[in-house]
Amino acid sequence: MSRKVQMLFGCDCGEEFEAWVYESINVSVDPELKDLIFTPRFNTVVCPACGVPADANIPFSYHDMERKFWMLVCPEKAADYEEDVRKSFVEEIEQFKKDTIKEEFEEFLENSGLKNYKILFGRYKLIEFLLENDPDPSIRIQYKHFFNGIKHYDQGDLQRAIELWNMAIKADPGNCEIVAQAYFNIACAECKKGHMDDVASLLDIAIKNGIEPELVRFDPDIAEFRNDPRFNDILKKLLDAEKNFKPPMGL
Repeated sequence: MSRKVQMLFGCDCGEEFEAWVYESINVSVDPELKDLIFTPRFNTVVCPACGVPADANIPFSYHDMERKFWMLVCPEKAADYEEDVRKSFVEEIEQFKKDTIKEEFEEFLENSGLKNYKILFGRYKLIEFLLENDPDPSIRIQYKHFFNGIKHYDQGDLQRAIELWNMAIKADPGNCEIVAQAYFNIACAECKKGHMDDVASLLDIAIKNGIEPELVRFDPDIAEFRNDPRFNDILKKLLDAEKNFKPPMGL
């Protein structure tokens, strides 16, 4: 089964707070989590003082019994210590083996997928694996475009990122959560390109689709636009939308 734990986090504003995050997810027992892993909400914590959302950036396990997938997903920076991570994980398995009846351990090893475990560094690596191994790739085409857009954005290829996010929007216009985030991401890219007229209209659309209000207020990638007089109009629209804003389940 999936497991949530309460952990202590620190925000850049100086606030310390506790939040619930997933330590392990089993998509065979909790199939709704299979979609959650693709959204920006997964293991996102929100500072109660300033309202800024952030990735919890903790290790977690992903388990799919039907497809025999068992993966340990570590923070991306842990790749610098990959050998130590793998050694520690193998030691945990060996200890579990010692504490378990041989027949039960072998049955668990076979049925759980742990026999062919993978260790991945960064949630995007898990998403890439799931997209590549999905039995019906068309189901996840929107997510594929969305996360490929993020990859190109991080690499500085803004135009390709914008193209991919537009493809994600067209793939399923009814998925408001991804659509809102895609429009917001395009606004960030256009801000970096200095196209402030586009930023204003894109943020307007993102707000209408339910973008998280604090992203508009605090995300550093649109910091330059906050000096634009039109940002005050965006804030007014944001305040109106915020009155009816309800964070999706899982945030």
